[in-house]
Amino acid sequence: MSSFWGKTLKLSMFGEVQGDIVGGTLHDFPIDVAVNLDRIKLGLKLRQGSVNFASANRAEDRPEIISGITAGVTNGAPITVQFQNKQKTDRVFSSYFSPRFTLPMVFFGMLASDYLSKRGIEICSHIKSVGSTEDDSLPLVCDQVLFDRLNASPLATINPDARKQMVSLLESVKATGDSVGGTVETVVVGMPDSLKSPLFDSLDARIARTVFPIPGVKAVSFDKLITNSVVMTTTFRPTPTVKQQQAFLQQQADSSKHMDLDLKREHVPCAGIRGSIVVTSAVALAVLDALLERDLRV
Repeated sequence: MSSFWGKTLKLSMFGEVQGDIVGGTLHDFPIDVAVNLDRIKLGLKLRQGSVNFASANRAEDRPEIISGITAGVTNGAPITVQFQNKQKTDRVFSSYFSPRFTLPMVFFGMLASDYLSKRGIEICSHIKSVGSTEDDSLPLVCDQVLFDRLNASPLATINPDARKQMVSLLESVKATGDSVGGTVETVVVGMPDSLKSPLFDSLDARIARTVFPIPGVKAVSFDKLITNSVVMTTTFRPTPTVKQQQAFLQQQADSSKHMDLDLKREHVPCAGIRGSIVVTSAVALAVLDALLERDLRV
């Protein structure tokens, strides 16, 4: 079991890649909140990624709500959701590094995002860069039309020309069986000033420790911290499971030899594409945790 323990929210995730289900339980979410299932389903669909640049197996991920929600409204009990694992594998590897564990994070992140929207706090992410191609920067004020468009796109960019360049690069990378890194820019607007605390409980520290566990994330930087807004960039490393043969050195006690390694795993040319909605979800959970703690103080 893997867990996120905030000051108020507590999220635990369970299951394994080789098992029948993966899921999670969120404690201390507000009571009597109408659940926006359409927003949750959109988030889960975006997590699958663009049809051209995600894994070949794109079976729909349907959430099964076990507890905490009655007739579409939160009832105060811990919210538990699970997903049937239709992509089970017999391969043995570390299951907690699988992207499957981002499913409950996106479910609860979209739940948190919708709640924050009702409190006047908006979160938006887009693909800032893929390889050497780069998009424009997000505005520091809420452009609702732009935010809604970006939050509903499987390859979200502000500049259409940047998107065309990224698509061209991704097609080239995919054709050669290679992978490339990318960055996701996220902005949070409309926050009350009292969410920001010094030192170890600062909002950026909460966000960073929530975003870093996302598979493929190698760096988180905060570009601007200004009144009522946060702008951050999340960097994804190139996917290591490429289709090209990899040269490696096998060493033993008295000898060593060069070998070629052929990885029989699904190939994703850039993890940042479908990682964008996961970053949004993680940020939403961190911001909601800070907001709920503030509510307890006032």
